[in-house]
Amino acid sequence: MGLSKAQRLLLINQHRILALLKPEEADEHERLIEALSKGYTGIYKQILGELQDEIPLEICREVHSILGLYETINSFVQETPGCGIEPWEIEFPGFDRFQFYSGDEVYHYRYASYLVGLGRSKVYSCDLPELRFISKVPISDVPTLRAYARMKEQITMYPVTLEMVRGALKHRPHKLTPEEAIEMYPCRFGVMSGFTPEQLFAKYPDRFLPPTPPNPSETRTAALLRRAKSLLDFSH
Repeated sequence: MGLSKAQRLLLINQHRILALLKPEEADEHERLIEALSKGYTGIYKQILGELQDEIPLEICREVHSILGLYETINSFVQETPGCGIEPWEIEFPGFDRFQFYSGDEVYHYRYASYLVGLGRSKVYSCDLPELRFISKVPISDVPTLRAYARMKEQITMYPVTLEMVRGALKHRPHKLTPEEAIEMYPCRFGVMSGFTPEQLFAKYPDRFLPPTPPNPSETRTAALLRRAKSLLDFSH
């Protein structure tokens, strides 16, 4: 982490003022002033605190778009009784916040969580839709951005139609069963954790579908293919 001389001078003056305002902490501020004056970069993190990298504007706009997509879908379903779409189908799936697996979703998760936690009444942005239906940002155990992009391709115009909503929901990110999570992400859920599917579901019931009942006549590959087919079939 580097600071320009102008930035260091501003911080030095700030700590000089704080030393005058709080004489009992003057020695600590003098120590930090010395570090800034002499360019001891190893101390900068202590001076600046846990400042994180900025989230790029294009990611913020993408989050606005994704939240708006789910707000639109939820609003349509609420205003269209008898449309045949179940509540669980329109729940916001969230983002995968585990950087090792999908680093480009970490910022999405953080920013969406901030917006949802803050509430629409305190967010002043013409790009952000009213958050009436999304009250939390779940942790997804599969990458989601490509699925959201395919969903948005289905909402091509307004007013929204039932055909558009059904088309979008066909592409939504899906929860995994614990067996699939262990199979697809062994380092996260299998080898390192040592969980059985039952233990994994008991620990994180909101993040997974119930474990798949064993079928002695079905191979593991056949079970995964059956599951994949069911996810592509909107009638399931």
